[in-house]
Amino acid sequence: MPQASSADEDLDRSAWGQGSFQAHGAEPAFLAQADRAPVRAGLPAQGGVMPAGGAALVRALQRELIPHMARAHRGRLAGITPLDVDLFTADAVRGDERAVAARLDVLRQQGFAAHTLCLELLAPAARQMGSMWNDDRCDFATVTLGVGLLQRMLRALGPGAWPKATGRCAGLQLLLAQAPQEQHSFGTSMAAQFFSSAGWSVSGGVGDVAVEAAARVQTSAFDAVGFSVGGEIHMEWLKRQIDGVRLASRNPNVLIMVGGPLFALHPQWAVEVGADLCPASLHEAPAKVARMVRAQRQA
Repeated sequence: MPQASSADEDLDRSAWGQGSFQAHGAEPAFLAQADRAPVRAGLPAQGGVMPAGGAALVRALQRELIPHMARAHRGRLAGITPLDVDLFTADAVRGDERAVAARLDVLRQQGFAAHTLCLELLAPAARQMGSMWNDDRCDFATVTLGVGLLQRMLRALGPGAWPKATGRCAGLQLLLAQAPQEQHSFGTSMAAQFFSSAGWSVSGGVGDVAVEAAARVQTSAFDAVGFSVGGEIHMEWLKRQIDGVRLASRNPNVLIMVGGPLFALHPQWAVEVGADLCPASLHEAPAKVARMVRAQRQA
């Protein structure tokens, strides 16, 4: 089995799923044509006579304002760019929290949804930091501080930045856990945010990453337990944890899911460790897992 680096952050576009979520639709036709279509220079005033300076104003609109508006809208609809990620990561590595917050705020004002900012900005930035550590471009302390800053930005998005939870996930309980040797919990924190924003009651995640999940499931009837694993070195630990959860759980139908960089590379290994699923998309995972839980209840 190939080795997946545990230094990489355990959730990104490809950690609990491999596809990114595009928050915006196709570009409206009128914007696509705005800087090509001619503007009528004759919108006459009463009596059919163009007011003084009117023609010059129309030409200015045609030459400057409309193309600028079209380019601005195209830039906003195109998605978060690699340059956005690089600049954001550089600020985070420097520990410049004000600059990081400003960049995030600009993108929010441009209309990017919270889940898009997570999957296309925060997660790639965390992954870049892991790569920089692996390549000796920065030390562990710098990565730790940088990822801590990303954690604060994740919390700064706040509940109001996420879509209002629907009733489909209400009342469902999720426990999130990761291996004790994992250096960072940013990915698990992001998973907690996605599930809680969808209406799940989540234990684990930000500041509360469960290690011994088997002990936790003895006291609460969790509907699902999710494990995040960064590298192959934790495979035996994961198998023991899953077996322990199934034996100890107050819910005999507890659903087990796995994610992280290792399963992004090898989703088929989920079956080998005894998991029920490896979500292909974090954005869709809360609703999908809820459907599976409710289907088990009705079986």
